[in-house]
Amino acid sequence: EQSGLWLQVIALLLILNYLNLMPIQPLDGGHLLHLLLMQRWPWLQVAFWVGSVAGLLGLAWWLESPLLAALGFLFAFTLRHQARQARVLQHVRQQQDTALQADAQNLLTLYSAMQDLKMPWNFANRLQSARNMLQQLTIPFPSARESLFGLALYVTVLVGTPALVLMEVPHLAQKLVPMSKQEKPDWN
Repeated sequence: EQSGLWLQVIALLLILNYLNLMPIQPLDGGHLLHLLLMQRWPWLQVAFWVGSVAGLLGLAWWLESPLLAALGFLFAFTLRHQARQARVLQHVRQQQDTALQADAQNLLTLYSAMQDLKMPWNFANRLQSARNMLQQLTIPFPSARESLFGLALYVTVLVGTPALVLMEVPHLAQKLVPMSKQEKPDWN
């Protein structure tokens, strides 16, 4: 009985880790896609956020889950901020071709870009946005080869994991639910 409980705990942890790899922006899968693809094109990131919110709300509707719906609506409130950050990032990247260094001069570059675009943020929003954007701007872009390899590996894990589980379901079911050892009736 102890091994059955541990197998159920392991299965739950695997399911939670797999769900964390879903391509939804606040999850690790969304961050990975951001790093591999959307770092170059900030507007693609905004489109991805919109798709993530729509997917989360669609999943909430399909599963009839008010918790997922509330989470989707909370993420929807960040869309406007994401679009503003994308405008600033695009503006800065048009002015500088290379990745920025994390220093005070680049903070001034970000603040001047926010000033040029007339962002309606208060000081706290400007500071937090500048920290987030500086972090994004200091990471160099992955090469095309790195992006393709990373995406291939991500898709392999995302598709391969359920395939392996489906192949192993009969064996896993026998381990989780032991068959009773009843004798077959003699019909003769």
